[in-house]
Amino acid sequence: MKVGIVGAGNISATYVATLHMFDFIRVKSIYDLYEEPARKLAEQFGVQSVSLDAMFADPEIGLIINLTTPTAHYSISKRALLAGKHVYSEKPLGVSMEEAEELCERLAIMDKGQIVTEGLLVHEPSISSRERDRRAVQAFSEVGLDPANRNRYPHEFSGGQRQRIAIARAMILKPKVVVLDEPTSALDRSVQKQIVELLRKLQADHELSYLFISHDLAVVRAMADYIIVMKQGKIVEEGPTEAIFSNPQDIYTQTLMAAAIDVTRFRLSA
Repeated sequence: MKVGIVGAGNISATYVATLHMFDFIRVKSIYDLYEEPARKLAEQFGVQSVSLDAMFADPEIGLIINLTTPTAHYSISKRALLAGKHVYSEKPLGVSMEEAEELCERLAIMDKGQIVTEGLLVHEPSISSRERDRRAVQAFSEVGLDPANRNRYPHEFSGGQRQRIAIARAMILKPKVVVLDEPTSALDRSVQKQIVELLRKLQADHELSYLFISHDLAVVRAMADYIIVMKQGKIVEEGPTEAIFSNPQDIYTQTLMAAAIDVTRFRLSA
């Protein structure tokens, strides 16, 4: 998402730098009621210092971040909305890193599920925004989320729902191989089971191959056809799943099995 920032001498370099830490946000232009701050920031970050009219007329800018004083805040926000831009203007923001990070979090799923469609901008750049949105709707439906919620902010989703969004980001690209690095580690047991069942369904529906990385042996047993056991970056044992679980050969594998609380806790539907 390309954004324009409007300020009143209060746009800090820290604020702009923090926005640029996030892959889905790029500051394109800056306008300040005081010309000199905007010019300096534009030079520092390689962005444009423009007039308000130019910013509002720029078709690439989808969001205006309004940091102006209360006196100018309403009129600038109104002009931006009339120009067809999203506006972040609940209040005149400060310029701290914490506030910039909060803004980035709130923007993460904004603009027609952009966090889900981001990969399409790289791998299928020629498709239209309407087609990207259609694919986002399809991806949300596939992972069991209501597509009508695709414009919500991250804090409005549960942990399990956020994991489904992460899966949707991968599925929208129609992959053949998906790398899953500890996809259930931060979830409670009931949600873990839901995510594992979702992954198995997607695998069957799309003939996917998974490279599944996990320390949770119950999840590994539920997901894997073939297991590679590694210690300190080296393979110590490998083989079909049931062979590894029923008769582990290496002492490290045996230790892992002995330490596991319950490697059979998932009773998944076929």
